[in-house]
Amino acid sequence: ATGVLPQLLNPIDQEAADRLIVDDNWWMQEKFDGRRILIRRDGMNIVGINRKGLVVALPQPVAEQILTLPETKFLIDGESVGDLYFAFDLIEVSGIDHRQAPYLDRFAELRRLVSCPSKPIGSLRLVDTATTARMKRTMLARLQRDKREGVVFKLFSAGYTPGRPASGGSQ
Repeated sequence: ATGVLPQLLNPIDQEAADRLIVDDNWWMQEKFDGRRILIRRDGMNIVGINRKGLVVALPQPVAEQILTLPETKFLIDGESVGDLYFAFDLIEVSGIDHRQAPYLDRFAELRRLVSCPSKPIGSLRLVDTATTARMKRTMLARLQRDKREGVVFKLFSAGYTPGRPASGGSQ
């Protein structure tokens, strides 16, 4: 056990989703049909962590790509789908805990980390994020057309809280 647990989602109905689509305080991302995995890197040591906080294996292409990142100490959250990893949150970087920071700031720092120009495009991807009503409607139409799993809404001002809220919540 690592002692690290992810923030989990609460399901919502269509009426709530319709409200969140037009609310610019809530961002929208694709929900992937894969394995929820956090990745901790400390130097050359890379560890996958599942939703129960247990160490799990990472796909080799993902582990190799993590080693190409310039930052050598971080904890990211995402979804593994085959040999691809879709990163959607940054929990720690350079020994600094970002759980209390707003999602807006954590996502900006994650974008900086994952989208570094010296890193070749490969197995590590930043999840597409829609931040306006127009962007969310466009993304939702595309995902429905392609029969994708669903979407996740995130309150852009919320911190990262491990576990599942009893009701509501920021994701």
